[in-house]
Amino acid sequence: MLEIGTGSGYGAAVLSVLAAEVCTIERLEELAESARTRLVELGYANVHVRHGDGSLGWPAHAPYDAIVVTASGPDVPTYSSNWRSEVERQPSHRAHRVLATRRQRGRPGQERGRACRQNL
Repeated sequence: MLEIGTGSGYGAAVLSVLAAEVCTIERLEELAESARTRLVELGYANVHVRHGDGSLGWPAHAPYDAIVVTASGPDVPTYSSNWRSEVERQPSHRAHRVLATRRQRGRPGQERGRACRQNL
């Protein structure tokens, strides 16, 4: 599983219980390093943390069964061929769905725009 937006590492820790291996990418180097240290100290051996641009994916560990995006950005992302090529296409999966929402700054919980669903 690939997670875009490591943050504190909490999401990756939760995902590590559900997936055999979790690769997580964080844009902010300080957050990536602190999450890596925290996850190692807590014994999450199946989580791999990388500092970098999540929109480029992590092809070295592909293919993934799923990609989870927990990061925010200035725009709803376009689902580039980087991510498309990294998702494992399996006959048991009918479609891969992505749900993205945008929230207004300074107003937690208030959505702006609309939810976007897209098959990869």
